[in-house]
Amino acid sequence: MRNKAGIYLRISKEERLAENQGENSLAHQRQYILDFIHRREEFIDWEIIEFADDGFSGTSFQRDSVQKMLQWAEKGILQCIIVKDISRFGRNYIETGTYLEVVFPQWNIRFIAINDFYDSFSVKGNIAGIDVSFRTIVYDLYSKDISQKVKAALEIRKKRGCFMGAAAPFGYLKSTQNKGRLEVDRKSAVVVKRIFQLRSEGLKLDEIASLLNQEGILPPSEYRKERLSQAGKDKKEGNNGKTIWSKSTISRILKNPVYIGTIVNGRQQAVQIGMKKKCNRKRSQWICVENCHDPIVSKKLFDFVQNILCK
Repeated sequence: MRNKAGIYLRISKEERLAENQGENSLAHQRQYILDFIHRREEFIDWEIIEFADDGFSGTSFQRDSVQKMLQWAEKGILQCIIVKDISRFGRNYIETGTYLEVVFPQWNIRFIAINDFYDSFSVKGNIAGIDVSFRTIVYDLYSKDISQKVKAALEIRKKRGCFMGAAAPFGYLKSTQNKGRLEVDRKSAVVVKRIFQLRSEGLKLDEIASLLNQEGILPPSEYRKERLSQAGKDKKEGNNGKTIWSKSTISRILKNPVYIGTIVNGRQQAVQIGMKKKCNRKRSQWICVENCHDPIVSKKLFDFVQNILCK
């Protein structure tokens, strides 16, 4: 049975959004590690398996691919793990050090960090570990400093009323000229206006959804797929089942203040720096900025509908 080596790649969300990813790009990391392997005769007959986390901070090990790799290592499927440098594997000093100094030796896993000149098989005693421990401390402090700066920059954008979502709300498009701003999408905006008008006239949420489905009007998710397809950016997500208008979709549109030009940010926050898991914040902590973009419905109509929804 051939020995297996896992090569691990990681790029943070901030690095991925940078104009020039450079040596941090997944492609560069991959080629860098493969070049290293090809230069080492000892790996000629080894099977190389890639694990990559795209858009994850190294401060937390709650990453899908790194968790899978660690499970394989614990089960003995992998005999070696190779990374470009220790910071790609992890920036948390305590947790990273625990894996290097305790866990991997127990699992009989060889760990190689190319740029840090670290190979666990050549480490004798604790002397070589001193430099690695120092490096992990530096990576940890650097990561926390970057995280705080990124958080501060995001707070500024939120307070300016920038739209922070990945996709524009139904009825709008993300501006290509002004980053963080929304522009009215005339075609879907007509549907949004009609939904507000129908509710103001007394139609119930499920009745509005049923009417739109009967008329064959595409719901937000299907409309977005159609736009991406027309732009040649369609991504197959494995689920070809079409969605339809529902009571909950109508409710979300009617309650969203984005349709009167207001941007609401900060509804959630990360449970811990570096983790994707989020928790809800109190309404008093939300950041609401008015007149950020052109409204689709008037504030008078929006408030009228809110009163109906509250009854």
